[in-house]
Amino acid sequence: MAGIKSPAAEFGANTNSWPGLIAQASGAAPAVSEIAVTMVGKYGSVAPTIGGTYPAGTITYNFSTGRASGTAAGIVTADGGGGWTCNNATATTVLSKYRPQACR
Repeated sequence: MAGIKSPAAEFGANTNSWPGLIAQASGAAPAVSEIAVTMVGKYGSVAPTIGGTYPAGTITYNFSTGRASGTAAGIVTADGGGGWTCNNATATTVLSKYRPQACR
């Protein structure tokens, strides 16, 4: 999710809205309302959109393999991406021991 935070914040600062997301691996050029990001990781994938209305937003990673399969981890911002916080109760359902170190 770290690779999404900066481009999403920059997009938001320029357009006063959150972008739609598009995977870099797709080979398609992003539309004006999208940014190119890596959405698939070792244990799952990032949800295709940023939840919330700018400047508040949530990026969610959905685990699809391993012991955390079927759960999610989310990071939230209230200031257009100036600062991000993890462990949001509505966005994070994965057990603490499976979260990234910074989110435990």
